[in-house]
Amino acid sequence: MEFRCFVCGQLLVGISQREVTGYYPALLERKNELEMVIWEFFMDEVRLKFDSENYTFDVYVRKDGQVKLLDFNPWDAFTLPLLFSWEELEENIIEDGNTLEFRIVDSQCGVRPGLKTAVPCVTIWIPVQVVVGINS
Repeated sequence: MEFRCFVCGQLLVGISQREVTGYYPALLERKNELEMVIWEFFMDEVRLKFDSENYTFDVYVRKDGQVKLLDFNPWDAFTLPLLFSWEELEENIIEDGNTLEFRIVDSQCGVRPGLKTAVPCVTIWIPVQVVVGINS
């Protein structure tokens, strides 16, 4: 299963189920175990090796508990916060200090079928002079 992890000030502050359009009862049974292996992976493999202060990263946790890093994303509106809002993540940091919150879809009622899990394509306009200069 895939998860998105939120890091602010080099602290892991949130973990969200990546696939929010489905309810998986097995996740409820493994929630504490999953939180621990992701936190340990962050502490051992990511925190001291990635220089940015604020970012997100996606991981895949195998059935045997092994964690695989999928990618890094910026901490901002171009990255979906999934089961969080950006405001919630930032408020938790200010109010609670280093509190890690792990959110999963915990019932069929919690499924978010309309939530897109990919950010729409952004069109960037580049002046013709720049493109011509690059191709010269």
